[in-house]
This record gives sequence, structure tokens and C-alpha cells, in this order.
Amino acid sequence: MIIKKIKINNIRSYENSEVSFPLGSTLLSGDIGSGKSSILLALEFALFGLQPGVISGSSLLKKGTDEGFAELDLVLDNQEIKIKRTLERKKNSVGQGKDCFIEINGKKEQLSPEDLKAKVLQLLNYPQSMLKSRTNLLYRFTIYTPQEEMKQILIEKPEERVNILRKIFGIDKYKNILSNLEIVSQKIKERVKIKEAKTEDVEQKRQDKLIYETKKAEEEKNLREILPQLNILQADLEKNKKNLQELSQQIKKAHEIRTDLVSLKINLKNNEDQKQKDMKEIERIDKSLQESFSINFQQQDFKKEILNLKEEIDNRDKKIREFFSEIAVNESKKKDVNELERRIHDLIECPYCKQQVSEDHKKRILEEARKNIENCDQKVLVLRQEREKIEIESKEIKEKIEQLRDKEREAETIKLKLAWIAEQKKVRDNLFAELKSIVEKQFALEDKLKILDQDSQNFKDVEKNYEMQNGIIEDLARKERELAITKAQHDRQIQYHQSRILELEKEIGIKEGMIKEISRLKKLNEWISDNLSVLLMSIEKNVMLAINIEFNKMFEKWFSMLTENLSARVNEDFSPIIEQQSYEIDYEGLSGGERTAAALAYRLALNQIINNLMSKLTTRGLLILDEPTDGFSSEQLEKMRNILDELKTEQLILVSHESEIEGFVQNIIKFEKKDGKSQVFN
Repeated sequence: MIIKKIKINNIRSYENSEVSFPLGSTLLSGDIGSGKSSILLALEFALFGLQPGVISGSSLLKKGTDEGFAELDLVLDNQEIKIKRTLERKKNSVGQGKDCFIEINGKKEQLSPEDLKAKVLQLLNYPQSMLKSRTNLLYRFTIYTPQEEMKQILIEKPEERVNILRKIFGIDKYKNILSNLEIVSQKIKERVKIKEAKTEDVEQKRQDKLIYETKKAEEEKNLREILPQLNILQADLEKNKKNLQELSQQIKKAHEIRTDLVSLKINLKNNEDQKQKDMKEIERIDKSLQESFSINFQQQDFKKEILNLKEEIDNRDKKIREFFSEIAVNESKKKDVNELERRIHDLIECPYCKQQVSEDHKKRILEEARKNIENCDQKVLVLRQEREKIEIESKEIKEKIEQLRDKEREAETIKLKLAWIAEQKKVRDNLFAELKSIVEKQFALEDKLKILDQDSQNFKDVEKNYEMQNGIIEDLARKERELAITKAQHDRQIQYHQSRILELEKEIGIKEGMIKEISRLKKLNEWISDNLSVLLMSIEKNVMLAINIEFNKMFEKWFSMLTENLSARVNEDFSPIIEQQSYEIDYEGLSGGERTAAALAYRLALNQIINNLMSKLTTRGLLILDEPTDGFSSEQLEKMRNILDELKTEQLILVSHESEIEGFVQNIIKFEKKDGKSQVFN
């Protein structure tokens, strides 16, 4: 993994800054508190996010700000990767923001903080078990260990140190397996006890099975003895049922004959009644017809005569209306002439020409008017006389019409009576035909009645025979039921015994399986306790021994390069042993520079041994050392050049405030803090 650059916003003492990291060795230089370590913490935050108790949001986010971010660009397995994480100030805390993403070769993916951490672990080939871990130990012991933690592992209790190293080396699984094996062994013992308790009664179950098999055999023997008797009874019962069925058919036939006899007698009586009824009706019709033979009827077209008379009345009514109209006209003329006479009598001058009208002229006009009035009166008198004459004629014609209508109604009555006579004759003829049919049918019914009487005698004893046969069947059925009940009882007992045998066989089979399982579990537990656990402890011991030997070589090498007159090694629990002239020196008795040398040697040995053991880690090419020369003398600082030359890493990042280190590296990035704000000078 190669870091290209990191952008930070509102991280600790930084507002907006960007740091680019070249290949080779690079020194982050500056006074204590200038912000060098803040860059490394921001880098770790970008990779893994906040780590409770290790990297908190409140310690990262700049005071007085509400949000910030760290954006990291790196190269990993020839892939260009950009990772961004954000910080947000909440009411009582500072947490990670949701605006997180990872961009691989230009393809951006928005992820939650937790999913982003899982993605980074996958890219670095770190175990996914570290996802829930409080601290990323692999990163802290192979890439970057903060200054204050450099010496911590050396002063840990041996047991805690070994447990930490087990996790770092990835061999804590052996201890976990052994712990799990103890749990498994205990569970196996518990299962064995449970199964042994469940199999205590297996012998009793076998005895119970033998008892039920004996009882079943006795019931089967009894069943074989009664089956022949039951079969004979059932055969006899079936035979007698067939006989009873035949008798039942005969009884049914006898009932049908009796029903037919009753029906025939009823039909004969009904025929006789109908015959008497028809004869009486014929007699009545004949009597009625004799009374109607004296009716005479002459066909006459009354409607036509009435219609002609109505036309004459209409003509006379029309003339009367004409007389009324002429009379009205003459009366009107007479009125007009009277009006003219009045006006002429009072007239002085002509209303049209305005000339004086003479008395002679008025006299002439008046005489002419009186003549006109006389003519009108004469004409009206004649018209009234003629009208009265026509009205008298019309009245006479209407009387004739009423007489014709009376004759027409009388003729209709005669026609209806004649039609009734014809209908009665038809009815009488039908009654004669029906009477003939009744007589013929009566003869046929009497013949059939004789035959049915004869057939009825043939079935006289069938009901008695049926009762006798039914009694035989009831007796056989009773005996068959008794035997069937006995058989059913034996069947139920056999079925019950068989079900108990099957249940016991199943239980015995399960318990025998449990006994085999108990034996297998005991052997398995013995193998786990006597073989597998011993083997795992031996493997872990040998692995730890091999790592210890290799680690010891590396620790001795790096320590010897940093100190004089002192030697160092690690014992079996990886505790550092510092010696001077074959005498052990307590760690607390070392100078500050010697302690730093021991911690740096231990740190470098861890880096190499972990990268060798876990060859698939993609962080092998990167190493970050935070204040690795704290407390060094000038001689030790000079030896640091050899250490840096010896380290074979693609990218080495050092944090130091020692100016001498600047001559040991290829690149320098300077840091400075002014007015509480950190600045970067590449």
C-alpha cells in the first residue's frame, strides 16, 4: 500500500490542509505540538473510522466547529483508491457522518461507516473479525504505533503480552480452539449423562416386548379357532338372505296385485257411475231438444234496412239544417232592412255626397224596404212549414228503425238458441260414444279382475314364509354378531399388542442407538482430551517457539544496531531481557534512550515477523514511525541512519522533531503551528 495524499478539514489544529507523500523515506518535521501526529491519526481515521477508547470524535474534530473530514488517496494492488470519512458534532458527542465513500479506479460507492471499514479490511486482507475490534492491532503493530504506545507492550504483564502477540500473529485461534474443545468436551459429557439416564430402562423395555409378543400369539391362536365358525355362519346368513330377498320380491309382487285389484274395482265403480251419469245427461238433452223443435227462423238483413233508413234521416237532417240557415239569413236581412228603415227615417243628408235627402226619395227607399221585409217574412214562413214537414217524416223513420232493431235482437236470440240446440246434439252424440267406450272398458276390466283374483290366490302363503325366513336370518345374524364381537375383541387386542410391540421396538431402537452414540461420544471425548488437545497445545507451542526464535533474532539485530555494551533477547513469553556483561538489567533501570531503543527494536521485529507470517497483507510496503528517537543520544541518532538504510520498504514515514534526522531521509515535510493553527510546508 502506498499513500499518495491526505486532505483534512477541521481535524484537531487544522482547518483545510493537504499533505502529499512521495515514495521512499519521508520525514514529518516540526516542533513538538506542531501537528505531525495529527496527520497520522487522520490517516488512521480515514482507513478505519473512530475507535472507542483509541480515536474519539471529540479528540479529532477541531474545537468550535460542527463538521470535518479526512480524505485519503492511496495505491493498492495497482488500484487507485480514494477514501473519505466525515465527522459531525451532535448535541452531546461527536460521531461519524453518513457522507462516507470509497472510490476505486474512478468508481464511487457510498457506504455506511461500518460497511466502509469492512471494505477497507477486505482490501488490506485483514481478518474480518477485526470489524468489531476496538483497536486494529495489525495496523498498530505493522504500520503505525503512536509514540505513547511504543513502549507499552514492553511493560505489559507477560500473560497479557503473549495474548496480544497471539492475536497479532494470528495464532490465538489455537487457544480459542482449546477453549472451545473444553466446552465441547463438557457438552459431550452432559450429553452422555442425559443419554445414559434415558437408556437405563432398555432391558426392561426388552422384557416388556417379549410379554406383549406372547399375549399377541395367544390372541392370534384364539382368533384362528373362531374364524372357521364365523365363515360358516356368514355363508349360511348370506344364503338365507338371498332366500329372503326372493320372498321379498314375491311379497312385493303380491302387494302390486292387491293394489291393482283395488284399483280395478275402483275403476269399475267409476265406470258404472259415469255410465249412469251419461245416461241421465242424454235423457235431459233429449227432453230439452223436444221443446225447441217448434222454433221458426227466417233470415232477414235488418242491418242493411236500418242503414238505409239512417241515410234517409241524415238527408232530412241536412235539409233541416239548410232550412235553419236560410231562415237565419232572411231574419238577418229583415233586421238589416229594419235598421235601414230607421236610419232612412232620420236621415237629413247623404253621408257620402253630403246632399240634402228629399222626403220623396226617403219615401221611395222606405217603400222598397217594406217590400223586402214582407218578402223575407213570406219566405221564412214557407221554410218553417217545409222544415216541420221534414221533422215529422224523420220521426216516423226513427220509429221504423227501432222496430227493425227489436226484430234484429229477436232474430239474434233465435240464432243463439239454434246454436245451443246444435251444440246439445253434438254433446248427446259424444255422450253416446263415451257410453259405448265405458261399456267396452267395463267388460275388459271385469276380465282383468278375474285374472288378478286368480293370481292373488297363488301368493296366499308368501308372507307367512317370509316371516319364517326372517326369523331364521335373525337367529343366524345374532350368532354372527356374537362371533364378530369376539373376533373384533381379539383383533383389537392383537392390534394393541402389535402397537405396543412397535412402540417398544422403536424405543429400544432409539435407546440402542443412544447406547452406540454414548460409546461413540466417550471415544470422541477421550480422543479430544488425550489426542486433539495435546496436539493443538503442541502445535501452538511449536508455532510460538518458531516465531519466538525468529522474533528473537530480529529483536537482537535491531537492538544491537541502536546500542553499545548492551545485548537483548526475548524469553518464551516474549518478554525482553536486557543484559550487560551477562547480567540482566531491569527495564526500569534503563535510560530513556535505551528504553526507546528497546521499544523501537521490538516494534521493528514485530513489523517484520508479522509481514512474514501474514504474507497476503497488502500493507507490507508501508511503515510509519512516530518519534522513534525520543530520548536518543547523538550517538544513537547517528545509528538511526543505519536503521533506515536497513529497512526495505517502498514508503517510510517518520515523525520527529530532531533536526539530525533530516539528513537521513529522501523527503522532508515541515509543520508549523501559529496562533493555534497548524500549517504544512511540503
